[in-house]
Amino acid sequence: MLDVMMPELMTAIRDFYNMTGIKVALYDGARRFLYSYPESMCLFCKTVRESESLTLRCREFDNVGFDMCDKTKKPYIYHCHMGLAEAITPICEDDRIIGYMMMGQILCDGTRDQVKRAAEAAARETGISMEAFLRGLDEFRSVNDDFIRSALNVMAMCVCYLYNNHIIRSRDEDLCDRLRNYVENHFAEELTVSMLCKMMYISKSKLYHLSITAFGMGITDYIRNKRIERAKELLLTTKRSVSEIGRTVGFADANYFTRIFKKEEGRTPKQYRAFFEQ
Repeated sequence: MLDVMMPELMTAIRDFYNMTGIKVALYDGARRFLYSYPESMCLFCKTVRESESLTLRCREFDNVGFDMCDKTKKPYIYHCHMGLAEAITPICEDDRIIGYMMMGQILCDGTRDQVKRAAEAAARETGISMEAFLRGLDEFRSVNDDFIRSALNVMAMCVCYLYNNHIIRSRDEDLCDRLRNYVENHFAEELTVSMLCKMMYISKSKLYHLSITAFGMGITDYIRNKRIERAKELLLTTKRSVSEIGRTVGFADANYFTRIFKKEEGRTPKQYRAFFEQ
């Protein structure tokens, strides 16, 4: 999810609409709709959404836009199944997409007849009145490709402004839960800071911040503590050798395992087992 400062976001999105006349919408990283301005759909799209099958096609084409954004991490212009132009730009944090901003629906110069033909086909298929489609189509003003590209650039700059001023940002709680769950399930494997950063698409400084928030300590210390705690359990509940237990919890070198264990517990693994078996 995204944390959003709504008054500031609403002001920025309204300014974009007032300048371009194009509706803009915000989605989180899971492609869930959060906010749009104007909040209501245009008449043409309202008419399209009267049909469940046409609505599903709208979502299919939106997902094409999302997918291309995920692939390239760059803004992307595409056309919906009715022939209207739309565009999407990713909101990135440390090379990880945390949200999207989308603009549409836009009638391009020279495409009015194409959209009209799509509306005629939709009317025949669904039984929706063609007059309703035409009333919606009449509300559009057509714009050229340069206008669309310029509007997309402004939207991308708007995203930078919103992120850099902390008006939109990822929720650390979600990332903390993801980090906690991953370490819980993989602490016995080879884990390095670089591997975790790559897996979560975050920087080392962000990982450190999350670890302090989630565990109250750096990630390396937390992983070591998890391994030691699991080793203590195995020492008291199994007859496995010290070196085998060390390997099981993530210490490939038995001497290193013994040295770290003694530093943390004040006893070697053998001494720890003997003390509690008395």
